[in-house]
Amino acid sequence: MIAVTFALPAESSEFLRRLGNRSRTDRNGISIVRGTIGDRSIEVIHTGVGENICRERIARFLENQQFDLLISAGFAGSLNDELQVNDLLVAKNFSTVDLKRAQSSLANVSINAVKMLTEPALIDCSDEPESTAHESGASAVDM
Repeated sequence: MIAVTFALPAESSEFLRRLGNRSRTDRNGISIVRGTIGDRSIEVIHTGVGENICRERIARFLENQQFDLLISAGFAGSLNDELQVNDLLVAKNFSTVDLKRAQSSLANVSINAVKMLTEPALIDCSDEPESTAHESGASAVDM
C-alpha cells in the first residue's frame, strides 16, 4: 500500500483521475480516496494548508496503519530557471528514497533531485528569487 498526501484537492486532481477502482472512505475522521495504479493499492489524503492541521491529519491518517511508501506530493515554486512546470522533484533534504532505483522504475520520467525550502507561509520572492535561492541553497520552495 502506498500513501500519497496533497495539501489541497487542486494539487491532486490529475493524480486522482489516474486511479483505477477509485472509492472514498473515512478513517479516524479523515476523508480518504482509495484506488489502484497498476497492481499497487493507493490511499490519498488532503492534509490542508499549514503545519498544525497537516500534523493533525497526518497523525490520524497514519494511526494503526502501515504503508510501504509515503509520498508527499503537490505544487512547489522554482527558485531558478532550470526547473520547469510539470518537472518531477524529489526533495533530497527530506527524502529517503533511493534515487537511482526510482529513476530506473520510472524510465521515461526525468527526476530532479533538489534541495527544497519549506516555509510556514507564503513568501514573495518574485523580486529576488536568486537571493532566496542563494540564502537557502534551495532550488524550489513549498509550504
